[in-house]
Amino acid sequence: MNFATDYLTLNILLIVLSFFLLIKGSDLFVDSAYFIARIFNISEIVIGLTIVSIGTSLPELGTNLYASFVGEGAISLGNVVGSNIANICLVLGIGGIVAGKISVDKSVLKRDGTLMLSIFFLLYFLIFLNYGYPAGYLGRADGLIFILILVYYIYILLKSIYRKRYTEIEEQHCKQFSNIFSAIIFLIIGLILIFCGAKLLVNNVVWAAVKLDIPREIIASTVVAFGTSVPELAVTLTGAVKGRHDIAVGNVIGSCIFNIALVLGLSLIIRPVHVENNMIFPIIPMMILSGIATLALTWKSRTVTRTKGGILFLLYISFIIYNVCQVL
Repeated sequence: MNFATDYLTLNILLIVLSFFLLIKGSDLFVDSAYFIARIFNISEIVIGLTIVSIGTSLPELGTNLYASFVGEGAISLGNVVGSNIANICLVLGIGGIVAGKISVDKSVLKRDGTLMLSIFFLLYFLIFLNYGYPAGYLGRADGLIFILILVYYIYILLKSIYRKRYTEIEEQHCKQFSNIFSAIIFLIIGLILIFCGAKLLVNNVVWAAVKLDIPREIIASTVVAFGTSVPELAVTLTGAVKGRHDIAVGNVIGSCIFNIALVLGLSLIIRPVHVENNMIFPIIPMMILSGIATLALTWKSRTVTRTKGGILFLLYISFIIYNVCQVL
């Protein structure tokens, strides 16, 4: 069943509705998963890198899985790459600007930040391994490689889990659910909302691409990527403002890793993707540049200040301007 119509105004409203479903579903999932994790006194940095990162990556996962099933590979790849650019440049950039200063844990930079940048380069390398006219290719074997990296990464994170006793205020925050059973119910409801929002979004983006003659990968890496990155933006801003910097930064870096290792990995296993030239340059290189800029700006000082956040935000603006010029 297709949820796109022949009316532009109605389709725009459906896209807005899809964003609402994705955001609300992610919000329910994160809150309920956070409640469950806190019961076991798991530290904030681990929650940020795992539960919160996976939860805020669910819009990308739902969108990509549906896009892969219906044969829209350009949307699945563009969404992942564009979301990572938005996560780093937009989400972390605005977080630094709003909070004034976000502290970055040294271990997160060395372990998770390095892995994030490495997986960016690996994606580019795998595309060129299968490069040919008119563009590149990512197959099921490539998806399996990313899934194996994901398994290894989760293993590393599980080994690093440490317990933390939470303050009375933090424990009070966890009482929004009466028990684990109610949290699991809302977890499932969140998933349903996410996948309904994903179907609405993909159907209407494909319709817009056809009607306006805009390449799907450009729409996916800008409009769709921004929409599915809103949960990361909300979580990071909340974490930065409330001083929970481990969650704010862990969410961004963890989401970038999960977007490629989990989201793209599963999408490729479902259906291989032909990579268009405008993804090979400049969209994927922009993602790599974003990762390099983040590590370069934070490696020594281990902070994201307003100035550094502004630099990242300007990178995102330049990316959007370039894509708009490509369409005009």
